[in-house]
Amino acid sequence: MAERLDERGEPLSATHDSERTTFSASEARQAGMGARIFLVLAASLALAFVVWGIVEWSQDREDRQPAAGGSVQPTVTEPRPN
Repeated sequence: MAERLDERGEPLSATHDSERTTFSASEARQAGMGARIFLVLAASLALAFVVWGIVEWSQDREDRQPAAGGSVQPTVTEPRPN
């Protein structure tokens, strides 16, 4: 006798109350409301912006400073003919 299988390949009798067709919203949901997950995502996004700002700020400061060990040579202007 061939048993009918669900989408996971398990027999229909293995699922919990497989004859039911109506479910409450909390039963149909795969996970909870996710307040903790939202906080983790918001905190990680804020941390990413902080790190990005620090990297941009440090890059800007490095661009303004002369190279280490190098000396800055003054510009030489030639005298103008009178």
